[in-house]
Amino acid sequence: MKLDNLGRKNLEEDVPQETVPGNRIETLIWSLYLPALIHALSRGILLPVLPLFALELGESYGSVGLVVAGEGIGALIGAIPAGKVLQRFGRRVSMLLGCSTIGFASLFLAFAESVLEAFAICIFTGIGSGIFNISCHGYLAETVAVHKRGKAIATYGGVNRIGLLIGPALGGWIGSNAGLRIPFLFCGIAEAVTFILVLLFVARVKVNKDSSEPGGKKTGDLLKHIRLNLGSYLPIAGGAFLFQAMRSARAILIPLFGVDNIGLDIDEVGYVLSISNAMDSSLFLFAGFLMDRFGRKAAILPSVFILAMGIGLLGMMDCYLGFIIASLLIGLGNGIGSGTMLTLSADIAPTEFRGEFFGYWRLVNEGARLGSHATIGGVGSWFSLTAAALLIATGGLVGFILFAFYVRETLVKNRKT
Repeated sequence: MKLDNLGRKNLEEDVPQETVPGNRIETLIWSLYLPALIHALSRGILLPVLPLFALELGESYGSVGLVVAGEGIGALIGAIPAGKVLQRFGRRVSMLLGCSTIGFASLFLAFAESVLEAFAICIFTGIGSGIFNISCHGYLAETVAVHKRGKAIATYGGVNRIGLLIGPALGGWIGSNAGLRIPFLFCGIAEAVTFILVLLFVARVKVNKDSSEPGGKKTGDLLKHIRLNLGSYLPIAGGAFLFQAMRSARAILIPLFGVDNIGLDIDEVGYVLSISNAMDSSLFLFAGFLMDRFGRKAAILPSVFILAMGIGLLGMMDCYLGFIIASLLIGLGNGIGSGTMLTLSADIAPTEFRGEFFGYWRLVNEGARLGSHATIGGVGSWFSLTAAALLIATGGLVGFILFAFYVRETLVKNRKT
């Protein structure tokens, strides 16, 4: 396989095991989009509640950091095993395992009595979330034709954004009216509904042989494949890492700049975040259109560039209007990029190792998230928050260069269609 034709070769050989009936993405509503929406709603409910619950348990900001980090640690250590689960058992079993793990963990959180208990439980929520998300990713890659993949995956990204947009408001309302433990029970119920939907609407499919069986593909084969095609995978992984680092940074930088640099109240920062997130959530269909009509890079390049400009401007603004403009640019850039990295990874994933490959891809994403948070904390403490923002924005521009000049377009349309 030629290095510069990696993505094209994978796509030309990528025949879905079970294509969407009539090639209509709408058929995924019950089997994928609705379960994903409820799952995202469940995760969104925890966003405002978990830090306050941790503070109540430990009465220190250190306890908050430990508990919140638990989910990220779980997602990181569970990324590759989650890919192996998908490869071995298929998407249906993996989705059921993921949402049931999160559901039980959420119920246990409601009865946690110490910071260490909450931390340990959050590790399992991270593992379960990783399994569920990788399974959905694999579902889309397996069932949707290549020329429809951008729209399908961008819609999946949009559904998640909607759930995460509504969830925090719902979680905050429940927590303020019923206590901080009750939202965890609602999360458990939401994941139970997700479990039922998957059980009813996700079809059983024959899975490939496990790596432990004679003749099955082994993890070593995947790593060998990656090494042989390192020249193609490395710029893609590097660009994705820097892009995901910017995406993770925005959720921290906007509140910090709003309060510390601009002097806004928390509710004012919340309004700006809501506007930015609304901009973000409204663009997923446009992102899918760009990817399927003009190619994946038609959405990736403007997304990376605008997001880098927004974060860079955020670091230099000292007035409310400038803060709003920078936040809107960040929402615009992130929205145009809805589903781009999932679509790109689905395009380049070798079909015989798809599940495990997605596990490694998620490892890159989780590493970017942790690296982004560490950069903000370290550079922000030693130098300034502005320096941290400019460094992350500069990294984003490096990612733009990688995508523009070192990553080939992966969309290959069948001229007969």
